[in-house]
Amino acid sequence: MRWVVVVVVGAVLGAGCSGPPEGARPKVFRGEVSSAIYEPIASRNVDAEPLTPGEVFPKDLVSFGAAQMKRGVPVVSGNCAEAVWGSAPLAGCSQVVRAVFSEDGVSGQFAIFNMADSAAAGLLVKAFEKGAFLKVMPGQPAVDGGSAQVRALGHFVVVSWVAPVGDERPDLTEPLLALDSVSQFVQGRLLAAE
Repeated sequence: MRWVVVVVVGAVLGAGCSGPPEGARPKVFRGEVSSAIYEPIASRNVDAEPLTPGEVFPKDLVSFGAAQMKRGVPVVSGNCAEAVWGSAPLAGCSQVVRAVFSEDGVSGQFAIFNMADSAAAGLLVKAFEKGAFLKVMPGQPAVDGGSAQVRALGHFVVVSWVAPVGDERPDLTEPLLALDSVSQFVQGRLLAAE
């Protein structure tokens, strides 16, 4: 009997040493690196103002077509790694701002990473494409799959991710477009830098 206990404990401890388990991720992924349009904000050196929840999330509700996604409480953190599972190049990331959004049968998350420059932002997009991704936020239903759009916009990386909740299989096109509309605030940063 004692031998069984030792084997079980050893197996549990050994499993814990192999690193973090793979987390939830979208089934449909679209990633883009920054384009020349965002050259004026290609570096945090020229766009140094930290992000605030009021800037990123000025509205409690975002919509597109019939989709209306209601925002939860925004979270701002200087520890970018706490928002990501897997191996992701986060050196130089000064902050991540994110919030949960919901609609009947759909859970979403919008996140923006404040990277050092557009090269670092592009590397993070590629990491999300190859295996790392956002952690499910506290208060967000356990989701997996769904659709995500991840874009480098100058030195920022914006992530819009929507997934079905439970057994429902709604069309995620309009919820994803609604959630991605949050990234429009970056245009204000771009215009201020030009």
